[in-house]
This record gives sequence, structure tokens and C-alpha cells, in this order.
Amino acid sequence: MNTTIFGVIPWMTGKGDGAYFIGGPPVDNSGSAAGGYAFTSTTDMFMATSFHKKSWMLTGFVTNSTGATGRCLSFAYAMDGLSLSSFKIVLISYKQDPEEIYENGTFTGPIQTQNTVIWTQRDLTGGKWKPAKLTFTAPGAYSIAFAAEPNFQYERNRGYVAVDDIKFTDGPCGNECLFDSNTCSWENDEGSDDFNWSIGRSSSKRGTGPSRDQASSLDVAITTGGYAFIDSGYPRRTGDTARLVSSVLNTTSKPLCIKFWLNMHGGGVGDIRLLYASDNNPNVTQEIWKLWKDDGTTSFGTDSWYPCQQTVSSDDLFRLTFEASVGFPGAGDIALDTITFAEGSCPSVPPGSNTGWGDCNFLHGTCGWELPHKDTGSCSMLERVAESAYDPPGHTWNDLDIVDMYIKFDLGCYINQARDKAVLKSKLFTIDAPQCMSFWVFMTTTLATQTKFGALSVVLNTGAGKKNIIWRLQNEQQAGWTYAQVPVAPGTGMTVTIEGTKGPNLIGMIGVDDIAVYTSDCQVEPPQARVENADCTFDDGFCQYTIRNPDQGTDAPTSNWRFAYGDTLNVLRDHTFEADFGGFVFIDSVNTDLKSQLRSPKLSKNVTYCFTFYYASFYSDSGAVLSVFRYVNERSELLWRANQAIIPARPAEDQQVKWYYGQIALEDQATEFEVYIEGQVRVGGWAIDDIKLFTDVTECELRPPAASPVRF
Repeated sequence: MNTTIFGVIPWMTGKGDGAYFIGGPPVDNSGSAAGGYAFTSTTDMFMATSFHKKSWMLTGFVTNSTGATGRCLSFAYAMDGLSLSSFKIVLISYKQDPEEIYENGTFTGPIQTQNTVIWTQRDLTGGKWKPAKLTFTAPGAYSIAFAAEPNFQYERNRGYVAVDDIKFTDGPCGNECLFDSNTCSWENDEGSDDFNWSIGRSSSKRGTGPSRDQASSLDVAITTGGYAFIDSGYPRRTGDTARLVSSVLNTTSKPLCIKFWLNMHGGGVGDIRLLYASDNNPNVTQEIWKLWKDDGTTSFGTDSWYPCQQTVSSDDLFRLTFEASVGFPGAGDIALDTITFAEGSCPSVPPGSNTGWGDCNFLHGTCGWELPHKDTGSCSMLERVAESAYDPPGHTWNDLDIVDMYIKFDLGCYINQARDKAVLKSKLFTIDAPQCMSFWVFMTTTLATQTKFGALSVVLNTGAGKKNIIWRLQNEQQAGWTYAQVPVAPGTGMTVTIEGTKGPNLIGMIGVDDIAVYTSDCQVEPPQARVENADCTFDDGFCQYTIRNPDQGTDAPTSNWRFAYGDTLNVLRDHTFEADFGGFVFIDSVNTDLKSQLRSPKLSKNVTYCFTFYYASFYSDSGAVLSVFRYVNERSELLWRANQAIIPARPAEDQQVKWYYGQIALEDQATEFEVYIEGQVRVGGWAIDDIKLFTDVTECELRPPAASPVRF
């Protein structure tokens, strides 16, 4: 349908084999470069002469109502580019007969519509296709608009949004429900509760129950639909429960976010819980979400609809149950509306509705996460902030236009020095099964030439006082919010800390938002944030590395390999952040033969590693040698060796010593093993920084080639 009557530009069709010519993703949703899709380009939006700098793709007129059961819209979408702001689905309801607007497909008169955004996406997919679905209802003639809006901050950049495999079906999507006709695929539990949920349209009692359903409460121009509710009046008694049970839900390869709306109008409302039960053991339920009248999480008693959500993950087929209880009979009806499911995790909403240790969207506080004390009048490296002229918008999307808040690590705070840390600490917790902590992270600096500006780490602190870095992302300039996740192993008396590390002095920030914790043994995302136990940036110590001195009578770290801090070695900046005053380890000597080993923790058996590191040599020393050995079954094997002869000429005294890259393949072993770096010096020195092991690379040739041990 023609979009000019709405003052927007239309979408176009494209194929993957023309993507880099006119725009769009390189393949369609089936993975074919020859397959077609619909897309719109931000370049066309910026250049448009239309009234609005946005683009719509409209379905044709649908003259009939969806009916009370609604329709399901499913599609695949792909989004990429700094210049893309958002992608929305808009329901356009016509206030007059469509035939009065169009004759033979041509616009002939004024148009009156009610436009309602029913779905929004702002996260880029990097050009990859993702599935989406939504349930909607319309009382009369309607169209659906696939709407894209550009980001004018990046007008010089290109971007696009594409859709494929659009499908409309009658009835709600899967287990979604708008309760405009019935309870859809949800059923009242006839065996283990006291009464049933009912369908209502508007409460007939004063002081309790919704006056309108959720959708029409947001927009009074929308025809009032229905909702599910419990009638707390006679013959109900305090503590009576009603259960609404889903049909069987499939196992989740990725977590699901169930979203729903609640109205808890009345001074005597009871509790409501969301329960999980594996289909393998349906009689055993687990509470995963709860609101109760004295928890203080929301304003009970008012005739308002509150958005709620919870992450669900299951390796088994499962069912979900909404269980509501009566508080004071006749004085508190609980109502439920607009149940939807979306792929991906989400923080529990409202805060405190989940008894776990980490969920938080930071809209209304820190949910038990501890911020360090801030001195009045000074900047802070860590604080909860909102969007401003200096800070980007947060990641949380909300339907009530609440100002979004998130956690910001300020890398430009003047009172902090390079490698200073700020720590966000979780509550104390104990878990008996693996959990996944997901969150969104934003790293940026305003200085385009600065490649090294800071790091974000997730640290698991065990009850034994041991600290393990389980996730770390550093110097990662990003276009926007990036999804992240990390597995958390079972244990007792633990905490998780999210630690921001400052690089050199510059204007930059690291943001954290929308933390969700759920039961799952997930993989680290993004892959570059994966941490092996032998990784070490030497920001503030030796990590899990130890010192062994085979030729001397002491193993004290201060004897040979030492941690650089302050001005202990001012001829070299650390490699991690290119910052002065330490942040690496080194060995040096003046007229004394020294040989010392920097030994790794145990590495796993049956795993192939690519062992990488940075090294530097300072002062002239023809006898200085740096070697890397594998130590397995009490035997040492030389893998890599360098001397000053294979390194470019020593810099002049007024020049900075340079770092060089080393890389070694470690084939899998039948038993655990160690790696150690051995430094040998007499009148010179060696420095080591940024040891990192990779397990997901296919090639790991020796670097530099001249470090091959066969040369020596």
C-alpha cells in the first residue's frame, strides 16, 4: 500500500547478492544469497523529501476485525548500522471506511487513523536474522506498518532493517494471550486450587478490579478488551487460590522472557506467583516470580496496570502457572492481561519479584547491588545515571516512559588513575545448580585515536575468599549496547562483582544495564570475553601465576620476576592500557646472572590452546634469553625462545621500549599441565604482559617465526 499519505518513504525489495550495492543483509532468512527480502536503508531516509525522515512498509487494508481471539504476526528481521535508531511494528486502525480513502488504489481524501506501536526493537543484530512474533487485535479495518527510524547522530553512516517470511495466522501466537475472548491456551487448574480465574471487561464493584483492560488503559481511543481476574468476593475466603496453567512449552535452546501486565486494585489484594513445573515431574512446582501485598515493590490499591516480566529457561518440556490468592475477601481483585513471550533473557520486573541474587534493570534502584560511597561534590568512577548530553541512553525499554537509569563506570573521573578499579557488588548468595548471568554492556570513548581505554570484568568471589575472573572485555569500542552472558558455578556464600578498570586519562565510559540471572549452564558471550584460568593482564598482581627460581636458593617473587608499579621501571608503559607506572611483570639484573620462571596454573587436559603474550626487552644484554616451556608429567619441553638478536634494534635512550607479540600452539595433553616463561638476564631485562589463551582458534602458528627453538 502507498505510504505517501503518512508522509514517510516506502521500503524496497532486495537480495543478498546485491546487499553491498544497494543495502540489506548478505543472505535472506533461509541463508540464501539469491533469496529475496524487504528492507529499507537509512541513507534513503536521510535523503527523503517526505515530511518524516522515516520509512514504512504497509500491509494492505484489512476490512474485517481480527475478532476477539486476535491474530498472530510472525516474521524474521535483521538490523545493522550505527545510523539505525529503531524498528517498530505499528497497528493502524482506520476511523472511516477504507473505500472512502482509496479508489482503485489511489489516494482520494483525508485520512483519520489511530496509530499504536505494538512492538519495538532497538538492538542491532549485526545483520543476522532473528525470529519475532506478536499477538494483536483490531476492532475494525486496520493495516500493519513495519516502521524504521534513523539515528541523526550518525547521518554519515549507513544502516538498514530487513524483514523476511512474514506470516499472519488467526488466533494468538503460541501461549500468548490478550484475554479478549477467553483464556486462550491457558486453562484453569481444576484439581489443586480453590476456584477459577474469570474473564472480565470492566469491574462492576467500587474500590477493586480494573476499570479497563491493559491496552485500552494506555490509550482510551482503543476499544476496551478483556482480561483475566480472580473475583475475591463471596464465597471466597482469605488464602483461597486460583491457578491458571499454560499448555506444554518446549525446551529452551535460548531463554525466554515472559511478559505480562497486572492490575492489583483494592486495599485487600492477596499474592500472585508464577510457578514452573517440568513436564517430567508436574506435581513439583518451583516459584520463579512473586508479588505479595507487603513487599513494597509497587503501589497496590490503585487502578493501574503494571508491566511485569521474568526469564524462563528449561531443559525439559514444562508448564507455567499463575497462582493468585485472596487477601481480604471482596476488597482486592487481581487481574492479568497481555501475556507475551520473547526470545532472550530479561531482568525480573518489578524489582524484588524474583528471590534470586542479581536481577536488575536499575530503573528504580540497584536491587541489592552495592555502589561505593561517593563524596559530595566530586566525580565518581561508578554511579547510577540517566541519559544526558554526556551519557548515552540506557538499554531498558519500558512502556510507561520512565526515565531509564543504568550503571556507569566513568573512565574520565579526574580523581582516578590508570588501572584504578570501581566495584559493583552483588548480594551474598548460594546456588546448587549452574546459573547464567546475562547483562548488556556499552563501551565508548570520545577520542577516536585512543584504542586502549578500559576494561570490564565479572569476578566470582567464593566463600573461601578466592577471586576468579570469569568474564572480561577490554578496550572494546562499541556502537551501542552489546549482549553479554557468563556462567556462574554452584557454591555457597558467594558474591559476584562487576569491576570497571580505568585506562589512561580520557573521556570515556562503560555502561552496564539489564542484569538477569536464571538457571542454565550457558556459554560466555561475546566470545572475546571468555577467560581461561591462565589469562593475566597483570593490572595489579600476578593473578594465578607463581615464581620458581631453579638456579637460586629462593622462590621469593621480589628476587627475580617482579610486579611493576609506581616508577619501579619507567622505561616501559604497560601494554594493556599504554599507561605509565607499572601494570606488568619484569625481571632485570645488573651484573648478576639470574634465571627465573613465571609458572602458570594448571591447564586442562584434552584441550588445545593458543597461548599468546606480549614481551619487551630493555637494556643491552647479549646473554639475555626469554623461553617458554610446557611442563607435563614432570618433564619440561622447550616451545619458544628469543634473545635480543631477533628483536629489532634497541631504541635510543629517549625512546619508549616497545612491546612485541608472541604466540605458541599448545596441543592437547592426556593430563593437566603447566606452562612457564623463563627469563634469563645478566645486565638487561625482560617484561611480560597480557597473557591470554584461546581455545576456539583453528590456526596458531609460532610468532615470531624466529622464536622457533630449533634456531638455538
